[in-house]
Amino acid sequence: MVKAEQELAKHIGRFCPDVASSHEWLWDRFPGIVRACQAVGVPLVHTLYDTCGQGCLGKRALKCLKFAHTLAAVSVATRADFMDLLTGHPSINVIYPGVDIAAADAAASRRTDRQYIFSAGRLLFAHKAMDNLIVAFSLIAARYPSIDLLVAGDGPDRHELATAIAHNGLSGRVQLLGTVSREELWGLHKGALLFVLPSRMSEGLGMVFLEAMACGKAVIASASGGVPEIVLPGETGYLLSDEDPRTLASAIGDLLDRPGTCAQMGWNGRRLVRSRYTWASAADQYLDLYGDIGPKSFGESCLASFPDMRRRARRKAGLRLLRFFGAARRALGPSQ
Repeated sequence: MVKAEQELAKHIGRFCPDVASSHEWLWDRFPGIVRACQAVGVPLVHTLYDTCGQGCLGKRALKCLKFAHTLAAVSVATRADFMDLLTGHPSINVIYPGVDIAAADAAASRRTDRQYIFSAGRLLFAHKAMDNLIVAFSLIAARYPSIDLLVAGDGPDRHELATAIAHNGLSGRVQLLGTVSREELWGLHKGALLFVLPSRMSEGLGMVFLEAMACGKAVIASASGGVPEIVLPGETGYLLSDEDPRTLASAIGDLLDRPGTCAQMGWNGRRLVRSRYTWASAADQYLDLYGDIGPKSFGESCLASFPDMRRRARRKAGLRLLRFFGAARRALGPSQ
């Protein structure tokens, strides 16, 4: 084991959990997480998010997942993608993540003198088609002179996006907000007329769409990956079948021209999120997975390595869980 994996194994062993639940996205970290869990004899439940985080190892990183006790995925589409890539794992459980409903409800709308359409995402054109959004907005901006476009997020293509905004004569109509806090993000959702985010790469699910829906906003998204599982066309928003900016402009214009329909879609989305996509629901499903593994009596492989934990471990009862998304990130180092 490399030093980083030893540190992670030590961290896991310090708590002697019955289950380690990993939500790491970057594939390069998968082998280190698996080996650390094996070193201390703790079964691993690993959640898969999408196929965009391949890193340097690519598919080679997935071989280690056959040693995970249980796998979960954030959407049916993500499960299908990984079932095609993995060998040696009979099934993957689908558990949709939840939305912080309380935060959505408590947020105050962003104060602004002008109405706006909202978008949020990493400014990387290979993943998010923000450049297409600017072109689409330029096609309809003259029809809606009192409506602006606000974009939250940062990334390597921010300068190029700013250039496109200026080139299309939209410097006074489009604001690049950069990275914003969670509180600011909720406020931006609440104050918007609608939410738009076109994508180029397949979305594992698209949490930002659920967050917009939780705030009662109609959404426009690309029909890729797990997005069609949560954005219901004609009910909670529109799905784009191509990358043509004219298609996107038409969808935006349709909702702006029909504010009653836009509001009804937002209400439908709000109700859908509260009925299906809460953290309480996600937690219940994960607890079912952990319960299937069951409390163990802390095998000697763990306690022998950390004898000072032996007495404390024996005093504790019930299922002990270590969720180490943050711990793994600190131990295994920054993304490549």
